[in-house]
Amino acid sequence: MLVAAAWQTTFRIQSNSHPPISAKERDGKESRKAWNRFDIPGQTIYLADKALCAYQEVLAPFKRKLGAADPLLKDAESMGMSLEEFYETVASEWDERHFMHSGTLPRKWRDDRKLHLVSMPQHGWWVDAENPESISAIEKAIPDVLLASDISALDVSHLRSQDRKLTTAIAEHVAAQKLFDGTFPLGIIFGSRHGSGTNYAVWRRTPGKHNLPLIVEAADSMEVLASKTISYRDPDLETAARLFGLTVL
Repeated sequence: MLVAAAWQTTFRIQSNSHPPISAKERDGKESRKAWNRFDIPGQTIYLADKALCAYQEVLAPFKRKLGAADPLLKDAESMGMSLEEFYETVASEWDERHFMHSGTLPRKWRDDRKLHLVSMPQHGWWVDAENPESISAIEKAIPDVLLASDISALDVSHLRSQDRKLTTAIAEHVAAQKLFDGTFPLGIIFGSRHGSGTNYAVWRRTPGKHNLPLIVEAADSMEVLASKTISYRDPDLETAARLFGLTVL
């Protein structure tokens, strides 16, 4: 199922150390367990139709588990501090990702990133991966890939699963398909697992590698319209953090 590209704006959270419209280059040699959902060889840039959705996607790995006690509560109490005071004291000394698994979003995380408003391509076609027509076409095209993942009937739950070998294989197949007008897909549209909006996986293929077509990439026509620092008072950040049980510093 194809969706025609049209002018629209999306949201992206990106580290200040990288260009806003860029992503880690995938060469196919590393384990795909480290890849994101619809990565292909080259770069895959993810955007969301809502700021809340963008925050939820990047914060999801740090969601507090049900019933999990705060790992730093005893340390805070032993020093006569509140959890918030203790977090502020140690945040700068801990590795960022390790610290975030304590259920806290440190100020450093916000300072090192910006929320970007990005314009999308105005020409070309997206593949709506979760549409029944797309699911049926994928089943017919790559049955061996599905059976290798013990899937006898593909559905949306598989597309939203953590099986990166499966989801990236689907993405690579879709990316290589020449469409009715001779063009190739811009990328994939898919729903957020957290129910907050729609995501876009935009492909920037590596020319001449992995049998993928050499074409003008959609990512090259995208523009950053605005960028803003991430405030702890950002209502979308507050909502995402609250839903995931995170404390924003």
